[in-house]
Amino acid sequence: MYYTDKPIHAQTPAEVQWRVDEYKRLRSELKVFRIKRPELSKITGLKISSLDQYPYAPAGRIPSLLVLERMRAALEQRLAA
Repeated sequence: MYYTDKPIHAQTPAEVQWRVDEYKRLRSELKVFRIKRPELSKITGLKISSLDQYPYAPAGRIPSLLVLERMRAALEQRLAA
């Protein structure tokens, strides 16, 4: 797991912001490979409606480490191909 140094639950504003930034970075990098929302939904295990709401920290809609890990694995797989 890539994010082993991060806590499972985001408890501080800095951790929440890091997850938001990491999610945005991974999502923009996956867009380079023309990953659309339905495929991203399958990769992350989230519903498309949830993807549309991410990230929205004030409502508690921040990605988990599992979602970030799945996105990172998909990105690395595409980069290796």
